[in-house]
Amino acid sequence: MGPPALRALAPALVYLGLGIVSTWPTAARLGDAVPGGARTDVWDSLWSLWFVQRALGRGELPWRVDLLGWPEGGVLFVADPLNALIAAPLIAAFGLSVGYSLLILGHSLFAGLAAHALGRRIFGVEAAAYVVGVAWALAPVQRAAVENGASEAIAGGWLPLAALLALIAAEEGGARRVIFAGLALFFAAAASWYSGLAAWMIWAGILLLGRPGAPWRQTAGRLLAVAALALALTAPLAYVTRLGVSHKDNLVGIKDVRELLTVRRTVGPADPRGWFIPGDFRSPDFRELSRYAEGFIHCHYLGWSLIFAAAFGLYDARRRGERGLGLWALVGLGGGVLAMGPVVVMDGQPWILDRRLAVPLPYFLLEGAPGFSGLSLLYRLGMLPALGLAVLAGSAVARRPNLAPGLAALVAVELLWLSPMRGLPSMTPTVAEAPIQWLAEAPDGAVMNFPVVGGRGYLFEQTVHGKPVAASLNFPNNEASRRVWSAAIKAAADKQPAEAVRRKVGEAARRQKIRYLVVHHDADARPDMHDDAVRAIAGAFTVAAESPAVQVYALW
Repeated sequence: MGPPALRALAPALVYLGLGIVSTWPTAARLGDAVPGGARTDVWDSLWSLWFVQRALGRGELPWRVDLLGWPEGGVLFVADPLNALIAAPLIAAFGLSVGYSLLILGHSLFAGLAAHALGRRIFGVEAAAYVVGVAWALAPVQRAAVENGASEAIAGGWLPLAALLALIAAEEGGARRVIFAGLALFFAAAASWYSGLAAWMIWAGILLLGRPGAPWRQTAGRLLAVAALALALTAPLAYVTRLGVSHKDNLVGIKDVRELLTVRRTVGPADPRGWFIPGDFRSPDFRELSRYAEGFIHCHYLGWSLIFAAAFGLYDARRRGERGLGLWALVGLGGGVLAMGPVVVMDGQPWILDRRLAVPLPYFLLEGAPGFSGLSLLYRLGMLPALGLAVLAGSAVARRPNLAPGLAALVAVELLWLSPMRGLPSMTPTVAEAPIQWLAEAPDGAVMNFPVVGGRGYLFEQTVHGKPVAASLNFPNNEASRRVWSAAIKAAADKQPAEAVRRKVGEAARRQKIRYLVVHHDADARPDMHDDAVRAIAGAFTVAAESPAVQVYALW
């Protein structure tokens, strides 16, 4: 392979290496663990990707599901349809755990390459492109999505790609460029409504500021054509999503308007301090707030090396009379303000003045508008200041390419090892316990799980045992399992003998066609209102399969 070919491959090798380092030891544990915290949404994401692959493999639409909501089943539109389609062949070829890990690594590579291409387009200097790519590929707000198991938020490449293609369409025009830009804008929204909103904000910034030395009307016409195509593609997706979440048989617990308002004023927005404080800073800190040891981290740290480099790059460009970087300062500032929500929030609570007044922010005026009203985890809009700073930092070395390696290394060291995301993402084992593997071969019957708390790996266990569960996507309980629990709780409260417990619980379980109870030892979920019921069942039924962490009881 000659030097030209090696130079062409160099960016891919760099960003693949960064992806491996930033998610280590993912690459070394393919198949037995995935990146992400065990007390996060990683289980929901794994299940959703598996469900779509399973349905497509059977020639079915991934819409109606009988694996959840036992016995009726229901309707489910996964939160991450684009990644589910991308992951389907990976899962079919390598299995769920490996497929998910490869998806994470692939998106890290994609994010770096897309940002690199954006930097190359803006500056025309390869060294500056590397600074942009490294800063974006390692952005804490993106890596937090991996730790949180939010597969819909890991696709960091679509935003810089949409920005790049919108710039090209605005500058050069042409049907092909307009189509590509419209497609990228659509894919940004299909990946995540947050990245979709961010991409539209960049589109609006290009429209507002125009292009230096070019007629604004010409630029506007091209961008409006891009928008028309993107809207035509996005509208059906929005309709199907709305149809799924509003369906009477929907199996996903969607936040209502009041809940969305509450989240936007508590744990959802970016804490203003979080942009700047390194180290083990978390706000909100779920280690303190969560009753069940949830491991979410809402990180939007920007990095002082990037802040100073971006400030110098912007100053230097203005001093030289160069135009065009104002777009990135504008969208970065605008995105940062919107990420902080409708009111200033610190430590998961509104910051109150004089014991009665919250401090309002611009999102307050927008939260009822389409595109804004359905969002809750607003800190994710921190992707805009992260990308804006990455581009502005590239400007700092565009005329000093010899400084680029040092700046890129400094940014990488800070974001990897000095930010609140240091040491993250975690690794979560995906090797099922022996009783779950036994359950896969056991006679047919529905499953209920204990403890009855969310954020556990029950859905992943279903990908192994394959039996329907009496649960929704968000919570391991439903009407059928509640009836069985009610019989067990009453029997325990009445201190009935083992034979009576076995008879009454068995009858209730048979009526609901729930055959198995899987008991998990989980100190973080103690005490639980079902504890006495589980003790009564353990005293009345024989364990069908067990390990130190899991027992399976056959209720009939």
